[in-house]
Amino acid sequence: MQHTALIVDDENHCADRVVELLNKNPQFHVKVLAVINNVPEAVKYLQTNSPDVLFLDVEIGNETGFDLLKQVGSVSSEIILLPLIINTQSRLSNSAQLIIY
Repeated sequence: MQHTALIVDDENHCADRVVELLNKNPQFHVKVLAVINNVPEAVKYLQTNSPDVLFLDVEIGNETGFDLLKQVGSVSSEIILLPLIINTQSRLSNSAQLIIY
């Protein structure tokens, strides 16, 4: 069974790396439907599309992946959130929020 994914990251090289890793590992069975670089466009996308997996950056421009997660519930009550957080920054201003979430 193939799963579908949306990547939301404002840094193209990071989003490209996620796509590359998914494409190099077909055993993950993940097809990337779209790569979006801001929260409002991601919310709009989720109003008409239902990917199985969301790959979110923590900081996305002036907003965060947490802002997007807060808005996802208003888009669909059928979305189940299972946060998986991977920190690749040595300095993370949202670290307290990561622990709480």
